[in-house]
Amino acid sequence: MPGPMAANVPTVIKAAVSSAAFQENVDLVIVKKDPHNVVAAKQAIVKANPMFGFIPSSIPRIEQRKLYYLPTNQGEYCIVNIDSEMIAGWKIPFIPKTRVKYLHPWVDLPIMPILLLLLTKLHRWDHARLSKETRMVAKAQQNVMDVEDLLDLAVKHEVTLKSKKQRWITDDPTFKKVTQTRILEFVKKYPESRKHWVGLGFDA
Repeated sequence: MPGPMAANVPTVIKAAVSSAAFQENVDLVIVKKDPHNVVAAKQAIVKANPMFGFIPSSIPRIEQRKLYYLPTNQGEYCIVNIDSEMIAGWKIPFIPKTRVKYLHPWVDLPIMPILLLLLTKLHRWDHARLSKETRMVAKAQQNVMDVEDLLDLAVKHEVTLKSKKQRWITDDPTFKKVTQTRILEFVKKYPESRKHWVGLGFDA
C-alpha cells in the first residue's frame, strides 16, 4: 500500500466500515500488485485496532485468514475484504488524481469512482459465474445484485462515458474490449439491464 495510506490503514478501514454500516462486507482495494501487501495490511489493522480480528477461511486449502470488524461486543460482525490491484487477473486502470474523491471527514479514505466500481463488480460476477467451485455460485448471484444496484445508482446520478470526466475509464483498449465483452454477456443473461448500460454510454 503506497504512500501515507500505509500508515493509516486502520483509520481507512474504520471509515469504510462506518460509512457502510448496512453492509455485511466492505471491500478495500490495495493499489499495488504484490499479494503480500494484503496479508501485511490485515496484520497491521488487527495490531492497531482491537475491534478487528481474524477468523479462519471457510475454504480449507486457503491459509489466508478473513479479517472481520466488530464495533461492539455483541451483534453482527462485518467481513472486510482486501484485494490487490490485480483482481483475479484483471488490472484496474490508473485513476487520474482529478477523479479521486474522499469521504468527508476522512481525508485518508479514497472512494472508487462509481463506473469503475461497477465494472469491478461486473468482473467479479464474470469470474464467479465461470468458476467450477460450488461456493462461487452464491457469490455470482450476489454480484448480480451489486451490479444492478450500481447500475441504478450510476443512472440516477447521470454518470456517463459521454462525459470527458469519465473517458479515462476506457482509454486502455484492452480494458475497454474486455469490459465490453462482459457487458454484452451480462445483458444476454439480464436483458432488462440493457437500457441502463446504454444510458451510461456503453454498447449493449
